[in-house]
Amino acid sequence: MAGIAGAAAHSALRPRDAACCGGQGGPGGRRAPAVRRVPGILLLLRRCGVHGVEGPRTQSRARDLSLFRRADPVCAGARLRETAQLRDADRRLPEEVMSAPAVSSVAHEAPPSHLLARASFIARVALTFTFMLAGALVMLVVAVPTLFMARRLYAEGLARWLGEGVLRLWGVRYRVIGRMPPADQQVVYISNHTSTLDIFVLIALALPRTRFFLSGFLRKMLPIGIIGYLIRIFWTVPQEFPEQRTRIFQRAYRILTRCGDSVYLSPEGMRVTSGDIGHFNKGSFHLATSLGASIVPLYLAIPAETNPGRGYDAKPGTIDVWVLPAIDTSRWSAAGVERNRDRVHDYFVRVHDAVRSGIAPTSVEALVA
Repeated sequence: MAGIAGAAAHSALRPRDAACCGGQGGPGGRRAPAVRRVPGILLLLRRCGVHGVEGPRTQSRARDLSLFRRADPVCAGARLRETAQLRDADRRLPEEVMSAPAVSSVAHEAPPSHLLARASFIARVALTFTFMLAGALVMLVVAVPTLFMARRLYAEGLARWLGEGVLRLWGVRYRVIGRMPPADQQVVYISNHTSTLDIFVLIALALPRTRFFLSGFLRKMLPIGIIGYLIRIFWTVPQEFPEQRTRIFQRAYRILTRCGDSVYLSPEGMRVTSGDIGHFNKGSFHLATSLGASIVPLYLAIPAETNPGRGYDAKPGTIDVWVLPAIDTSRWSAAGVERNRDRVHDYFVRVHDAVRSGIAPTSVEALVA
């Protein structure tokens, strides 16, 4: 009887279970008491996966402890939504990963350094041009009451001040190593030509009673054109115009013979930025031979980090100007111009190699031999 009753009770409960789980149950079936239905409902909720509605609400993790050892649903949901990241053994993010976004944002917000450097360069170029133009106008104002006759005042006084001022604007200094020849001695100064800075260094040297050969292209710049006119520069043309160059050198020879002034010119004829001594043209040596004047070599040693080459962006530094012993030309002839040119070129190469290797050419006589 007990088995029959139990079977009947069991068969009566199974359809109701099905109905609770979503099956079809008869409305007229016999129901269990409410108290006995509560555990079944809870069990069904657990089995059918009904979860509480997620939403922002305050939950106290310290006070409402979970009965079963399982993940907190609030924390679990957040963890599932996290992007997988590599972590250290203590479950913390690596330090460089945590700090990377901050560094990136700072770098993004900071202005690029090359833009600041470019703006500084443009400002200094504009300031240099303004300074040169103002200096040229001052020289012009001084030249008017002196009837444009005080060339040495313009060249060795005002132009020297102007050249030194431009070098200071770019943080460039120079020092002279050696002794200049006497002012009353006519000489032909020559030098290597490696940089835009050369012209400002040579003007700042205030070579006594000296005129200059410069490229005619430079007189298109208004300040240099005014200064060149006042200090009597000989403007040259490129090597592609040999007849014009011959006439320019012949005119210079007549003027220098009459006034006895010294003269400066670069035998390279252009800026050589290869780091070597360039090819020497013959004009300097023709002129020295014709005048019978000694050649005074000047070697300009400009640090690589300072040298702007053909550009204008010079960096602070110190330029060494080596005044080398004079070369006697009294026995030179026009027939030996090329041979003498090559000898002087080799002389410059030896001095250049000595200075570049860090050996100061104090015993220059040995280099000339």
